[in-house]
Amino acid sequence: MLARRAKRRAILLALCLMFAAGVAAVIGYRTWPRPLVFHRAPCLPQITFNHQRMLVAYPAPELAAQVGEFRNESLAYLYFDHLRTRPELDSYKVLLSVTARAGRPVYRLWLMVNRNLLQAVPYLAGLESRGRIAGYQLQPLSDAQYAARRRQTHLFLSVYTCPVNWKLKDLSDAQLVRSLARYLMFKSETDARVRRRIPPVPAELNLKQATRLASDIVRVARFYHLPLAAFLGIGAMENNYMSVRGDLDHAVWKRRAQKGDLILRRRHGRVLVSDYALGIWQITRETLRYAH
Repeated sequence: MLARRAKRRAILLALCLMFAAGVAAVIGYRTWPRPLVFHRAPCLPQITFNHQRMLVAYPAPELAAQVGEFRNESLAYLYFDHLRTRPELDSYKVLLSVTARAGRPVYRLWLMVNRNLLQAVPYLAGLESRGRIAGYQLQPLSDAQYAARRRQTHLFLSVYTCPVNWKLKDLSDAQLVRSLARYLMFKSETDARVRRRIPPVPAELNLKQATRLASDIVRVARFYHLPLAAFLGIGAMENNYMSVRGDLDHAVWKRRAQKGDLILRRRHGRVLVSDYALGIWQITRETLRYAH
């Protein structure tokens, strides 16, 4: 009798163990292997002394400052080309790289700086105060990371400096307006008066204004069969496509004053009137009157 009870208990224990092992196997199959989360210790700058000179530097071969991030490739290259051609910057130290985020490319603009933060931070702050950059984020780079950014920059330069066969007139109006609007915004944003906040500060174009202006330019160029490049060149050279009064000191002599004239001087029956320029294309008041 006792032997039979012991046998039953052994069988029941074995069944329980088998059931527990099965449940453990299912749970393990569903939940393992799990990703191993590794938190890297933050890279902090170190203080050292070299010939009684204090250095505050990251323990990395190179130090870069991210000074821009873009979603559009052509816009990213425009800002890259604009920054590397500034006289106070070394073009070799301006880099453009691309990475993927959520399946979409992200273009980043970098500026290589001195590893000593006591020199790098004042230098970057000076560029920011002069409107050359909107801000910056420091990032130490390994030799491999620096080499990869240099290769990507060289690739962008090779692609954008190659001769092309297509022309602006070959693009559809929708493509042309979209690309032209981004260019107009870029020109107004990089205007020296806007960047350096020189009063009176012009109002830079927003997307709605740039799109409307781009559409008008394309329509006029198509209707009159005029080269689009002429409009782009005049607008860029005159006022970067912003409506600001110019040539404020310009004046002309006339036989008689007309309604609305600003008379500066009278002599021998003639008047000297102000003839400042107006609008995006900087057309003078007298030219507009003649055209009308």
